[in-house]
Amino acid sequence: MIGLNDDLKAYAASGKTVKIGLIGAGQMGTDVVAQTSMMTGVDVVVIADVNLQRALDAYKIARIDKEVVEVKSAAEADAAVLAGKRVAVNDYRIVCDMKQVDVMLEATGVPEIGSRAALRSARSGQALAMMNVETDITVGPILHWYAQKKNVLYALAAGDEPAACKELYDFADSLGFTIVAAGKGKNNPLNRHEVPTNPEIIKDAERRGLSPNMLIEFIDGSKTMIEMAAVSNATGLVPDVRGMHGPSTDRDHLNQPFSLKEDGGLLSKMGVVDYGIGRVAPGVFLVVRTDHPRLREAMILRDMG
Repeated sequence: MIGLNDDLKAYAASGKTVKIGLIGAGQMGTDVVAQTSMMTGVDVVVIADVNLQRALDAYKIARIDKEVVEVKSAAEADAAVLAGKRVAVNDYRIVCDMKQVDVMLEATGVPEIGSRAALRSARSGQALAMMNVETDITVGPILHWYAQKKNVLYALAAGDEPAACKELYDFADSLGFTIVAAGKGKNNPLNRHEVPTNPEIIKDAERRGLSPNMLIEFIDGSKTMIEMAAVSNATGLVPDVRGMHGPSTDRDHLNQPFSLKEDGGLLSKMGVVDYGIGRVAPGVFLVVRTDHPRLREAMILRDMG
């Protein structure tokens, strides 16, 4: 990410922008539209959602001041973008078939739609940016392989927990540290038996702008399992036990539960993915170790161990 701001400014100065086609105008998708509206060199030019009104609302919430049009084909959408307009559609295939889209950003959270959209966009030569981690853990390796065949990029979205965790892992691994555990903080109370039909859940979901099913993913642990499965696929780290341990902990004491049993921790082996409940969220973590006496001394000196 270093230098990205300068690269985008230079790209914009050359008269170009990275044109994004967004599929899924839920909470995350709408946030993307709002954020990119503040950026230089990046524009969301088309939004697809099965509920067309959500696509229109996303532009409105983001305060996009360009004319927004509804179209029925990729050709119409391309023409509208070339005319300086923004496009809203209720068919994701239109986004995938557009020539005026550089990057397809998938944010539906639905594995079937995500996989179909990724394959179709790759065939169109669009880069694939996935905010749909549910798709990634299901068929991500296949989509990555297919994208390589089509000479396009396939990547998870930077900033979400799996990608942030992978960045930490790559950094520590490149320095030669032994990886003990990689994980995330769970930022909701864990209730494995909660259901989306609970009236309180429905009310809370409406307040947050989520569907009850999506909110339940955060409460019953599904979302955490999904995200750590993505980290596992990307790094080769595996759960120590089925469902992971998920101890109560905080940032300053992560190395205690996430250490070997012989050292007083929970783990039967090193190189695992897991999560912590407590003052770790929202965030990701990496627990590492080294046997080099100089480096151990340096880490203690810098409050790293």
